[in-house]
Amino acid sequence: MNTFVFGGLVTNTEPDCPLSFSITLNGTEVLEKSVVTEPKNFSIEIPDDEQEHELRLVMSNKNKNDTVVDAQGNLVKNPMLDFKNLKFDNIDITLWTMANSVYTHDFNGTQSEIADSFGGCMGCNGEVVFKFTTPIYVWLMDVVM
Repeated sequence: MNTFVFGGLVTNTEPDCPLSFSITLNGTEVLEKSVVTEPKNFSIEIPDDEQEHELRLVMSNKNKNDTVVDAQGNLVKNPMLDFKNLKFDNIDITLWTMANSVYTHDFNGTQSEIADSFGGCMGCNGEVVFKFTTPIYVWLMDVVM
């Protein structure tokens, strides 16, 4: 079976705060959870079959004490995972992903869960979810190009 590669770069904005990152595809973990303390390139192979797929970028291990606010209410420290160069087989889908993903989180357990937009960064434990179909080049021709 043919495959294609999904990949990108993830960076932790506060490397001293060990945030974790993993990826699931159709409910199965395909990139094992790992701690991000320095920029990390990641990639996974996806079958280029004729199906609908759901990809989840998952952030975990942030707690409410990791965000620091001063006495005036100014944000002093807010660790986030920053994503760049999201690609299917070297075709950049970063902007498409930002416009077509749902970022679900609960402000690290301090509020009710919300469905938020994804601007390229994850500042709370949660998931960025986007869907696509394969064969990937047919999908890319229809929605990205």
